[in-house]
Amino acid sequence: MKDILNLPYIISAKYRLILTQIWYKHFFKSIGKHSRILKPLRLVNTRYITLGNNVYIDKYVYMVTDSTPCYTANLVIGDGTKIGNYNHIACVNEVIIGKNVLTADWVYISDNYHAYNDIEIPIKNQGVASKGKTSIGDNSWLGDKVSVISCSIGRNCIIGANSVVLHDIDDFCIAVGSPAKVVKKYNHSTKMWEKVK
Repeated sequence: MKDILNLPYIISAKYRLILTQIWYKHFFKSIGKHSRILKPLRLVNTRYITLGNNVYIDKYVYMVTDSTPCYTANLVIGDGTKIGNYNHIACVNEVIIGKNVLTADWVYISDNYHAYNDIEIPIKNQGVASKGKTSIGDNSWLGDKVSVISCSIGRNCIIGANSVVLHDIDDFCIAVGSPAKVVKKYNHSTKMWEKVK
């Protein structure tokens, strides 16, 4: 990997990018056409990761997957999605990020948490558990420092900065807060975003 990314500059940036993408294709479960992964970043167990076409993964992203006795990890990022700087995506069960999703910086997306049932064992030594799958619908936008944990966000949703999403959010909603609550919903009749009482 290092040798490919640090090819002499007599080789154009275009060809270095092509060689890097060829290298990635051997390690991901699947990677679509014209997807770009910027370095530096950290990837763990890429064999469980599927990237669609035209996916853009910005710098300092950390994506980790791990299969457990209970689950086989499946992390999917759909066509046209852009993952912002410093995002952390962790998957042991299933994380599905739809098409044309936009995440800002420092977003955390996960389907798991550190187990803590046994008070005689340090939490860091108890492994991880999953409360359920995580999904983010097509065309949604997650603001800076949003956390999404074991829940479903519908399509065309906006999640405000610093929100923590722990429960499902319907399609066409704006949610903010910790825990996140829906504050606006799109009305297809009036074609307006309307406040939720």
